[in-house]
Amino acid sequence: MTMLADFRTYAAPAIRPAYDLLLRTRNYELVPTWAGQPGRKRAVSFRRAGSSARYYSFIVNRNWLLFYIRSPAWCREWDSQGPALTKRFGDDFWPNARGEWHMRIRTTDEVGFIVARSRETPYPIDLN
Repeated sequence: MTMLADFRTYAAPAIRPAYDLLLRTRNYELVPTWAGQPGRKRAVSFRRAGSSARYYSFIVNRNWLLFYIRSPAWCREWDSQGPALTKRFGDDFWPNARGEWHMRIRTTDEVGFIVARSRETPYPIDLN
């Protein structure tokens, strides 16, 4: 079983459609890893080909996906979208000290909401 398939199996069935949609990236290489100590986490990073920078990533929890907009992507693509994301996700959207923004994702509608607000063309994720 591949790491991505293993991560999908760990997620609750209700969030697997959102997981599957996030994996349909157009512009990035997906890099699954076991991250963090103690208690390693199932993490998937989105990297541009030929770059080590992580623009997005998410951690697979049982009942949600903890999606990160990393600082390189926030500065370039998302700086004006904070109010819309705050309104949509409320307490499930917050910053950290590194200039990254996190949100809990549970549905394909939430993935679509995020992707539709990206200034990146084509969208980073294929919604069709």
